[in-house]
Amino acid sequence: MVTARVKVSTVLRNDYSSVAELKKIEGVESASVDYGFGSILVKLQGKDVKALDNILFSQIRKVRGIRSTSPLIIDETF
Repeated sequence: MVTARVKVSTVLRNDYSSVAELKKIEGVESASVDYGFGSILVKLQGKDVKALDNILFSQIRKVRGIRSTSPLIIDETF
């Protein structure tokens, strides 16, 4: 399993509705509004990096109100 943390920026006042949509996506382990303005922290898990790419590019970035994403992939094998 590969885990990624993603900082997601949303349009103004759209963060809570975006969190609700993100939580419906398979592979999203958690999503919560950050203290930053229009900012969400997301935890993703997938079998490999390609699976995470698919979740990020094919699903998360298509959620209404998402402006940008900044992923950080974490190697949990060590």
